[in-house]
Amino acid sequence: MLDLEGNPIKNHEIIFWSDGFERLGDPSYTGFVRERTKESSGWANLFMGPSSSFVPERGESGPWCWAPVGAAEVVCGGGLPANHHVSTFVVWQAVRRTDLEQPPVEPEEPVEPEKPVEPEKPTEPEKPTTPVITRRLGDWVEYLNVRIRTLNERSDQPQGDIVYLVKDIFTTRDGSWEPTTNVGSVNQWARDTYLKPWGAPDYFDDAGADHHLFAAVIGLDGQLMRDKEIIFWSDGFEKLGDPAYRDYVVRQTKTHSGWANIITGPGSNFVLERGESGPWCWAPTGAAEVVCGGGMPARQHVSFFVVWQAVRRSDLQPGPTRPPGDYTIFLPVVGGGRGIAPNDAALPPANTADAHTLTGLALVRAAAWNRLGIEYQPDSPLAEYARRNALGMPVTQQFLVGQLVAQGFQGGIVYAPIDERDNVRHMSW
Repeated sequence: MLDLEGNPIKNHEIIFWSDGFERLGDPSYTGFVRERTKESSGWANLFMGPSSSFVPERGESGPWCWAPVGAAEVVCGGGLPANHHVSTFVVWQAVRRTDLEQPPVEPEEPVEPEKPVEPEKPTEPEKPTTPVITRRLGDWVEYLNVRIRTLNERSDQPQGDIVYLVKDIFTTRDGSWEPTTNVGSVNQWARDTYLKPWGAPDYFDDAGADHHLFAAVIGLDGQLMRDKEIIFWSDGFEKLGDPAYRDYVVRQTKTHSGWANIITGPGSNFVLERGESGPWCWAPTGAAEVVCGGGMPARQHVSFFVVWQAVRRSDLQPGPTRPPGDYTIFLPVVGGGRGIAPNDAALPPANTADAHTLTGLALVRAAAWNRLGIEYQPDSPLAEYARRNALGMPVTQQFLVGQLVAQGFQGGIVYAPIDERDNVRHMSW
């Protein structure tokens, strides 16, 4: 702050708050953070954490407002754009209030036109254009055999003025929102778009769920719809045409985050090497495209996220030669471009131990592992080592760390070099 002579004002109180500019009018609000300008430098400052992140591409701004106490203009929008380390500096100048008062301005005398002014011709309103939706698919969507079923494929042919089209599909691996090379890892664009900072009004509290199916719907106003009903089912896409089918799992998008989800269990396992896909389909109720293929690839903890976009049916262009109910829309697709998994991040082979190949205690052991949702591999040197050393039950799937393959057990973490799987050791947690 600069005083009337232009000198820094020392020891002046500055208030910071992150709950909205309108809090200034709330006498019961106590969330202000108060700092004073330093005697040495004349500056005051406040540290911001990860919850101050915002995404400029979505038109967002930072959550923080701040100002000197007294009659002062307020600056709002401070934060961390896309978690980048940016600091914002503001300098206020003190002025006398009387200097701001302007003398009244004498109104100008109206000038009569020499000729009558012809009224402007009304302009015709612009014709509405076909809505443009850019569909984005995460790097692993195609690899994991996820499929979008169009409205025309639905045997129930749902009606309604609003149609829900798939806009974005992406995945996370083991609940992490940090992009890696692991199968199912999240894309940076998905993290930037949908992961909200702690404390945000629409904080995504379930984002770290690690083997779930998620759904969100963007309304006509561009905002995530709250309390929108989502249906999930695992008995095949064609069940939509069976009026007697009753095994839908119904959820509503949360009023806080705008997302709905269900958990997938060991029964959702599928083997990519056999060309399989997950058993689950899900969609918003109403006239919506359907996503099928959700599940647990080789029992790996992968979560699937789908976002639908609401559009008016009248805005869609009817296809001239297609069957009734089919519509076209300009829907460019941004794909991941990753056709197969890289060697250092591929899913471990699904060493499926079918019941008819196991007998006695091995059959019991396989059943117990399946109850935990952990893939049972009868010839695994890691599991055999854990049994010999009494390390207890498994608590994680096998996973890769650099040049090692590892698995967690109650009594420790068992590991071995990828190329020397007989050289097994373990370490404590």
